[in-house]
Amino acid sequence: YQIRGRVGRSDREAYAYITYKRDKLLSEVADKRLRAIKDFTEFGSGFKIAMRDLEIRGAGSILGEIQHGHMGDVGYDMYCKLLDEVVKEMQGIKVEEEPEIQIDLNISSFIPDEYIQSSSQKIEIYQDIALCKTEQDIENVIDEIIRSSNIDKQDLIIEIGPGLGVLTNRLLQEANNVIAVELDKRMVNILQDRFILNINGQAESKLEIINEDVLKINLNEIIAEKRKQTEIKNVKIVANLPYYISTPIIMKLLENRLDIDEIIVMVQKEVAERLTAKTGTRLAGAITYAVEYYSDATSIIKVPKESFVPSPKVESEVIKLKVRKGKKIQVKAEKLLFNIISKSFMQRRKTLSNVLTNNNIMHSKEDVKNMWKELEIDENVRGESLTLEQFGKIADYISEKK
Repeated sequence: YQIRGRVGRSDREAYAYITYKRDKLLSEVADKRLRAIKDFTEFGSGFKIAMRDLEIRGAGSILGEIQHGHMGDVGYDMYCKLLDEVVKEMQGIKVEEEPEIQIDLNISSFIPDEYIQSSSQKIEIYQDIALCKTEQDIENVIDEIIRSSNIDKQDLIIEIGPGLGVLTNRLLQEANNVIAVELDKRMVNILQDRFILNINGQAESKLEIINEDVLKINLNEIIAEKRKQTEIKNVKIVANLPYYISTPIIMKLLENRLDIDEIIVMVQKEVAERLTAKTGTRLAGAITYAVEYYSDATSIIKVPKESFVPSPKVESEVIKLKVRKGKKIQVKAEKLLFNIISKSFMQRRKTLSNVLTNNNIMHSKEDVKNMWKELEIDENVRGESLTLEQFGKIADYISEKK
């Protein structure tokens, strides 16, 4: 089955035939393994198969040779925690047991379905709520976000998802105009009580709260209206985005060509690495090219998972996207450019020649060969090794020939 994955590349399709004697009764373990191979056939399923294998045969003595115990009995999170502890012990690092603390406020704190319907997304939010280890850890991250934002009093700051207003409080100290976009009405009520309403119940604040989904509102209209009301120097987005929705929000902010100067956000470390990677390198993905096209991305500070309790499975990182006033490259067919990039990374194991013909972007192998010759690009190249400029030349060539 593994060999099938190695052979089935380029323009070749491979098959794996797994046989057993007629009328032979398969064991439960064998049946589970065959079903796993049958179920996980889509691209990138290797990790899922490996995880299923761990569940079937057990995780063993974590790093030893003895196979016993089943990961399914303790859960993936606990398995990762045990693995982390064993590695630290082998490195001579003392592992301190963290006390289990339970706080009962006798109030309902569940996330309602009308706010987030997906169960998996709710779990991520509940984990985020329990992440903070010390108040100083929170302050350190906020200080770095504020410092990297280089906020001026005349800047307009748009904060996405302010929650209880921890970051909002610092932003109001630095800028005269802050807009908070918050979807949860209960959070809006808390923000109003904390920052806007005085003891007489009258509005009195530099903060404006918008109770909407940031993916659905017209930020350009909001910014334009604010510019009419007061003198604005720069417009900056500052946010600690939920990991499950960070990419859609960042791409909306960039693709809509908003009247903004910078985006400073904290995201999952792996997402940050992809957003700030250099195009044409191993870390790059399709989104890397889009981010480079619209902005200049840099890493600000890494936030280790040890800063939170319980420690999450992932590290975090604060990044800055300095939005370009123009575009990184000039292309004749922008939509075609990103279609080629997207398709090449959806089939990153295939050569770009096959990607172009398989998706009817170019009609014949001969046409593709002629293009490689004219652009002086290796005909066996894969999309992941190309720069944004090279993708731009390919898109322009195809656009001119159509």
